[in-house]
Amino acid sequence: MRFILLFLLLNFYNAQSQLVIDSIPTPFSSVNDIAYSENAIWVVTGGTPFIQKLDTSNGNILKTLTHSVDGPFGLTFDGTNLWVSGNISDSIFQIDTITGNTIASYPTPGAAPEHVLGLAWNKDSSKLYLGDSHVSNPVSPSDTLYVLDTLGNLLNQKKTTQLPGGLTYGANYLWVCDNFYDSI
Repeated sequence: MRFILLFLLLNFYNAQSQLVIDSIPTPFSSVNDIAYSENAIWVVTGGTPFIQKLDTSNGNILKTLTHSVDGPFGLTFDGTNLWVSGNISDSIFQIDTITGNTIASYPTPGAAPEHVLGLAWNKDSSKLYLGDSHVSNPVSPSDTLYVLDTLGNLLNQKKTTQLPGGLTYGANYLWVCDNFYDSI
């Protein structure tokens, strides 16, 4: 994710060799998160009211959705809809991929002020994971990973000393990009 933010490129990795095999420029700066779906990548930026779907072969914009998420940061795809975390609103939004309309929105489970970060979808259990940072003390962050259902109900939570930025779920694990200690 840092590579995207620093170089404004989407990169495709060969999982076996861990080499960059291709890259495409993004049509905008300040990419906050990406989500893969059906040979395309959805991209959310912090500075625009848009979520854009890019063709993975050439970077062409396939679709642009206008959203009303205040301070969008995290993004994930559940197979039908997009989920976006609102960093300023401390909320999670379910977005229709056809119309861009907000289907539902839920407040994040932590106490404000927060820094809502990454989102991940577990297709096996239909659960949503949210990374959240309580930024009142950045030297000793009190950060939390939340597990939510699709109605925004809190199912579980775990305190962490990491700054849980980018999240993804795969191979029966929740993978967390730690923005504070630069680790996964």
